[in-house]
Amino acid sequence: MVLSSFFPAGNKVQPHPANRDLPIHVFHGTQDSMAPESLGQQTVAILREKGYAPRYKTYPMAHAVCPQEITDISAWLQGLLGGALTRRDRDVLQVCMGEMVFWCFCVSISRTQSVEHLE
Repeated sequence: MVLSSFFPAGNKVQPHPANRDLPIHVFHGTQDSMAPESLGQQTVAILREKGYAPRYKTYPMAHAVCPQEITDISAWLQGLLGGALTRRDRDVLQVCMGEMVFWCFCVSISRTQSVEHLE
């Protein structure tokens, strides 16, 4: 899983055949100024050249995490784990993803306001 990032050593890395079927999903903000979306697209292109089949999804956001992205990450992880998850595991994953959204929201707010304004 790749979140608003890039693959700077991508042209130097040689994939091992044991990792050929590794599931990869790249999530990126279309308004990201720290890691522009073009870097995410280049990452996907490099991975495809190396024989991987990465999925790619964008969101109208900057270098951040949004609730829809968290929902999509949760669905992707649950899809990968399939029947390996019990009902309790799925519930725990949903709670963890929800807490991640809350944490990211608080970090985002704290960048623009002091902590006193959050209480």
